[in-house]
Amino acid sequence: MQAVEALRSGLGNDNPVPRPRHWSGFRLIPMELEFWQDGEFRLHDRVRFARPDSIAPWTRQRLYP
Repeated sequence: MQAVEALRSGLGNDNPVPRPRHWSGFRLIPMELEFWQDGEFRLHDRVRFARPDSIAPWTRQRLYP
């Protein structure tokens, strides 16, 4: 815990955490997510969250099995 506090005080709250130069990545911004939960007798519980663009609020829709 002391090591974490030492790093936190050295970086500050507003500074980004440094990373190796060879690291890269992707930022995924989903427009639609579906959650599926198995149910007995094929009565599954499905819920879809969707939005028209990345700053719009999410809408929720229950789907049929």
